[in-house]
Amino acid sequence: MSLGIGLNLTINKLIIMGKPTRAGFDKAVTAAGTTITFSTPLPSTDYALTVRCFDGSGNPVAVVITEKATTGFKATPAINASLDYIAIIN
Repeated sequence: MSLGIGLNLTINKLIIMGKPTRAGFDKAVTAAGTTITFSTPLPSTDYALTVRCFDGSGNPVAVVITEKATTGFKATPAINASLDYIAIIN
C-alpha cells in the first residue's frame, strides 16, 4: 500500500479491536483464479472479508470470492488485475 509520501507499507498480520486480522495489498490476481494465502491461518472461517480489485489504471474490476478457508481464499477477477483485502475474524 502506498501512502502517497514515498512510503510503501506491507501489513500481513493485524489485531483490530482484539480480533485476529489478515491483510494484503496490490496482490496480482488472474482471470483464471488466484488463491490468496494468509501469512498464518485465522482461527476459523467465520471472518468478514473486504476486497478491492482494480486494473492497472486503478479502475474497479469485478471479482468473485470462493473457497474461503482459514488459510485464505480464491479470487477470480473478470480480467487480470490487482487485489487489496482485509479479513477480520467475526
